[in-house]
Amino acid sequence: MLKNIAFTDVGSIASILALFLTLMIFFNIRRIKKFYIFKIRSPKLSKKLELIVQNISAFLSNYESSVNSIDEEVENVRWYLTL
Repeated sequence: MLKNIAFTDVGSIASILALFLTLMIFFNIRRIKKFYIFKIRSPKLSKKLELIVQNISAFLSNYESSVNSIDEEVENVRWYLTL
């Protein structure tokens, strides 16, 4: 069985393995990058979210007239979390 394997077959297999390895490395680096970007952003993000929570809390004292403002603050939260 090994006698029938040509040099080009070995090269093709090595090429496919290299592609698979490259894709694995690419996705792992992407995952690590997202983690560290979040770690860097989290203190600033936490402060902004605390301010938004304080605003929403103030708006809840008069809920009926502040529904639109509360909706805007919730949209701000969504926007900050998707950056």
